[in-house]
Amino acid sequence: MDSKEISAADNKSWTKFNVSIPYKEGLNYTGIQFYILGMCSGDRVFLRNFGMDADGVNIDDYIGKKPSAEDHEFDVSSMFRFDNTALTDEQTERLETICLVWGFSKYYNDRIRQGERDWNYDLFRILNRTYNQKDRTSFNRALAECIPSSKASGKDKYRRSANNDSIISQLSFDWMARERLGRSLFKKLKQMREEQHDSALMSVSYQNSNDEIIQERVVLFKNESAYPDISPNDDGYRMLTLFRFWNMMYYFHPYIGHFEKRWRELLPEFIRIFAKARDRKSFDTACARLVFAMKDSHTLPYGLETNIDGELL
Repeated sequence: MDSKEISAADNKSWTKFNVSIPYKEGLNYTGIQFYILGMCSGDRVFLRNFGMDADGVNIDDYIGKKPSAEDHEFDVSSMFRFDNTALTDEQTERLETICLVWGFSKYYNDRIRQGERDWNYDLFRILNRTYNQKDRTSFNRALAECIPSSKASGKDKYRRSANNDSIISQLSFDWMARERLGRSLFKKLKQMREEQHDSALMSVSYQNSNDEIIQERVVLFKNESAYPDISPNDDGYRMLTLFRFWNMMYYFHPYIGHFEKRWRELLPEFIRIFAKARDRKSFDTACARLVFAMKDSHTLPYGLETNIDGELL
């Protein structure tokens, strides 16, 4: 690591400086700290034009240049549409399976973890290709073909001895059964689960707490895309809204082990709710109900466009 000391005694002009940190293979996080010593009352320090580069490229551009950024097929519409009838049990189960498989692949498939694909847009491809398959076997086969092969570096020999306090260790993954998914899809997901994942998650980052006592890490989903110009009338984007939030909570809520069964049981119910929430108020109500279903006082909905205060109490 590089460092540089700057003496500010009697120096009132701007001083240019830079610090270089060589890249280390497997490095997922880099921190930069400033130590200011000898400050007296009334002294001030100003930083201007502060930036970070990687290989001479601004870090925002460097990280953002992924193949997924070139995918614009669904910028205007998901091109997925339900018919006007209520979902059948079979249709609901298919959507539930898609949600589970799509969410698992998002956090366990290294190609997706690294941002090689726009996995949100791939959800629309999955829906359009699999939802109306003629039977369960055809559905499972089509879904398996939609999941890219991972490129992780072998099996994770430490997975089975993971810390029992970790969130992932609390998940049962009992939905991941051969009888439900079919041989090909089950084999692909099982392999992903057993692989060693060294790559950083593009869709997830962490921020360490400044509290020396709590020592917690805050999960940030800052690379998730927003779609402000998409209407709630778009069936595919409403499924994306539900699947994205549901999986965020499933894989990152610290107490999922206490309510995994209930959270899983709520998924089919909310699939039906979101499937028919085609106007703005119905959509806002569905989002609020989903958030309140967490029964967590730290979880609140923001940005709702309609006034639904009191209607859900």
